[in-house]
Amino acid sequence: MKLQIVPNAGRILLHSFSMHLTYWGLLVLLAATIAGLVFGRHLMDPKVLLFFSLIMLALTPIGRVVGQGLGDGAARPRLWRSIGLSGIVVAALLFVLSAVAARADEPMQLAMSIPPTQEAPVAGEGITWEATEPIAVPLVARWEGLRTTAYLDRIASPPVWTICYGETDGVVPGEVRTEAECAEGLARGLERYWRGWMEAVTEETAMTRLPPTRSAAFGSFTWNVGQGAARRSTATARLNRGDIVGACESMTWFNQSGGIRIRGLENRRSDEREFCLRGLG
Repeated sequence: MKLQIVPNAGRILLHSFSMHLTYWGLLVLLAATIAGLVFGRHLMDPKVLLFFSLIMLALTPIGRVVGQGLGDGAARPRLWRSIGLSGIVVAALLFVLSAVAARADEPMQLAMSIPPTQEAPVAGEGITWEATEPIAVPLVARWEGLRTTAYLDRIASPPVWTICYGETDGVVPGEVRTEAECAEGLARGLERYWRGWMEAVTEETAMTRLPPTRSAAFGSFTWNVGQGAARRSTATARLNRGDIVGACESMTWFNQSGGIRIRGLENRRSDEREFCLRGLG
């Protein structure tokens, strides 16, 4: 088979609607890539870019099977109309995909509700897991979401096999658990993570600076970033120094994966910060 350039290749590249769609698509993907590499920020949700790319690829056969008026002598007057219309199509596609992704990113709610109380630790007793659990478990669950089949979490760096409400310890590909097993695993695992973080907390902090909602916020933070990172964090150090506002604010620094800010992590850190600050004047 001999490959050769079609006679009207120049007109196709310059005037065809399908090529204008392609150019707009490439411009969007290039801008998103440059923003991620140079500025460390996502212009849009990575899932949006993925589905946008797939849809744009699916539209490319249009140029091969649909006539676009390039042989009727009227292509040149329609140039700017075609460019504008294809730009509108691309913008509308991005808008719809972004709206769908935003709905999908809304945190899942458990049947249990988060108690609104904000009581300080009782003098002489300090914070306990029993006081923290009713707030921490639904807080973590609604941000992690429930997945009963193991999946590869590619946002993590490096990617890690995950199941249920963000459990990673000992998870293998193809593993399946029931909802009851996931709920039990979350409560058990979160307590273990919380107690591991508490080892870095001073006695004064445990006795006077950790009402249940703040304790739950740090529990959620630790479950997400890991015990080691949470214990070594500026947030924990500031908390132990009595800088409550600074500690809560420091948790929001953990909003990146692979050096790129992730909107879902930013939203989660903001929610944890709000729980952490509850009760302060």
